[in-house]
Amino acid sequence: MRFGLLKPHRPLRALLLILVAGVTIVGLTVTYSRRLEPGTYLILSRTLRDRESDNHGWTHCSVAAYYWRLGSKEEPRYITVTNGQDCVGFSVVENALTAWIDGHSQIVDLSGKWTGRTMDQPGWQEPHTRVIGAYRVTTQPFQYAGTSLRITDAGGTNLYTDDFPNWGIQAISKDGNTLYVGATELTDGFMGPWTLSAYDWRTKTATEIPQVANSTFYSERTFDKDAGRILYVTDKKEPDSEGHGWIAKSPSAVHLLDFKTGKDTVLQQENTGETFTKPRFSPDGSSFAIDTPGTTHLYPLIPNAPAIDTVTNVISDWFDDTMIIGQPELQVYDVKTKKTVLLSKDYASFEYVGRIEVR
Repeated sequence: MRFGLLKPHRPLRALLLILVAGVTIVGLTVTYSRRLEPGTYLILSRTLRDRESDNHGWTHCSVAAYYWRLGSKEEPRYITVTNGQDCVGFSVVENALTAWIDGHSQIVDLSGKWTGRTMDQPGWQEPHTRVIGAYRVTTQPFQYAGTSLRITDAGGTNLYTDDFPNWGIQAISKDGNTLYVGATELTDGFMGPWTLSAYDWRTKTATEIPQVANSTFYSERTFDKDAGRILYVTDKKEPDSEGHGWIAKSPSAVHLLDFKTGKDTVLQQENTGETFTKPRFSPDGSSFAIDTPGTTHLYPLIPNAPAIDTVTNVISDWFDDTMIIGQPELQVYDVKTKKTVLLSKDYASFEYVGRIEVR
């Protein structure tokens, strides 16, 4: 199949909305030149490729960005497209739409206007700055493994700078004092352990959290929004047939670990051959979602409780009472009403990038 570059939908040319919107980022305000209603805007993308004449590859790759206002009855609307052979895509960083071009996060507003402003210094991947407690915390992943970290006070005075080779910063406590850092022992097949430690940057002391070492940091553990608790999955891991990876097998269990009390609770267990993956706290922290192959179940944080809801396929995002179901069909699911909205008649070709709040 051959795709050309997508053009804006015709209704876009007649778009007439009521307010000029502004988005505030850490240290930066983006004012959109397109008139937008306040609300939550889901950012979507499509990857467009031109096939070679012999149909054995592609000669050109671009990524087009779209937005869809939550609750709207309109189709997703075209924003802009990146051109190039590297399939440069989009991301949402600090409530702004960006594309990683020439070592910088180039900012584009939702009208498709490239602002000419950048958020970050050159590097392999986007740095991420957050205000946590009394600090501004900036992290930037290395190309292969590890993370660079810088912590400043509210006025920008540097308090701490360090690199964590072969370690990833997975979460930061609500007060900004504790970093939860994880690493994988690079053994054959990446069989682990996937260690996790609590690191106090003020005293430079690390305390290992041994309970979670059997859970992979990229699909079997997640923190609540304050990094006070962690959901993690334990299961039986065996090398695959080629010895270059692993296969998770039952018995599989979902645990809840409270860092303050040290209490470790088994919430759900699976012994029938299925395994759990992708745990996720609800936005209010009162329940959680967990995947089994092809299905996601929602449970209260109570041991062995029955499921309170079930959705098909994978959750890409969950905020308020809204879930974004990202694979294989892009849908919006209302947890409260249990109603589903398809974003487009051509929804299968969209990928979810993130969301932007317009005030």
